[in-house]
Amino acid sequence: MPAALGTALLSWNLAFGLVPAHLLDYTGTGPALRARVMGQPSAWFLLRDPNLLRNQLHYYTGHPNGAPRVVGLAGQDAAVFRAWLAGRLAAGQLVYTDALGGYRPLDRAWLTQGEAAQALLAEWPTAPVDSVSTFFGPCYLTRVGGLSH
Repeated sequence: MPAALGTALLSWNLAFGLVPAHLLDYTGTGPALRARVMGQPSAWFLLRDPNLLRNQLHYYTGHPNGAPRVVGLAGQDAAVFRAWLAGRLAAGQLVYTDALGGYRPLDRAWLTQGEAAQALLAEWPTAPVDSVSTFFGPCYLTRVGGLSH
């Protein structure tokens, strides 16, 4: 009986956990975003959950600081962040975010941030520049500021 139960549990975990988690993209922080970050080393990336991408870049590059321009949006002081972002945009630097539009999974980043990212970025013009299909719907990479009207 215990062997049958163990086999059933293993089958369940493989069928509904490990295999789908390996084959499906849930967050949009896969190869497309990683390639953009590695291909644009002078751009800044303001991410809802930067640790996913930082871990991937560490794995693929072998450098612990493989993403010095990947910044998390959680826990930012609004005044300090806005001044910092205004400085980046005034210097003509490219700034992207994954926090605007598209599907937002119920994950740690959403639970800790809520809609804070939208409030932090509200005063600058934005335009979607890329999208990634995920299991739950599209995830957008959006350029912040520096847009011609």
